[in-house]
Amino acid sequence: MSQKALKELMVLSTIRAHPAHGYALTAMLTHGVGWTLGLTKPTIYAILKRFEKHAWVQFETAKDSNFPERQIYHLTEQGEQAYFDLLRSCAKDKQLPVLPLVGLLAHLDDLPQTEQTDTLQHLLSIRQTQLEQLQEFPAHEGNAGAAITLTLEQLALEIKTLRQLLGDEVTDAPSTSKHQ
Repeated sequence: MSQKALKELMVLSTIRAHPAHGYALTAMLTHGVGWTLGLTKPTIYAILKRFEKHAWVQFETAKDSNFPERQIYHLTEQGEQAYFDLLRSCAKDKQLPVLPLVGLLAHLDDLPQTEQTDTLQHLLSIRQTQLEQLQEFPAHEGNAGAAITLTLEQLALEIKTLRQLLGDEVTDAPSTSKHQ
């Protein structure tokens, strides 16, 4: 399962559920679970351009009060079909992505101790911010809710691991609040 396919699936599913303008889409994806795939604003806009070329999305221009005109994206029939094709393809793929933090931690011993500590503190700060942001994300039902809960639990475990590596006294992982 390629990261590209998963990113496209995430963007398609968001547009499918919530037709919106590009800025709102990037906010939904980067403050939800989109960051887990490395979805950034430039990546999302590049994906939207690809979707336009494939005729998977169309947009209508809307004016909202004092804001400039915005392009509200929605799926076309081809986009709806592409969504289900991509979903089925990703679900059948035997190559699940590996956790990026695992690959990084496995090689940190190669850095000088002070750089290791700085890197671990930096990673801890990032993960704590991500956990806090995701805890503010609205609760979801079904598999989407399970995905959010899984991400929250994974973040909590990564935070616990990073604290242990930094020598902090850790008795339990951070709470994942309302999503449990």
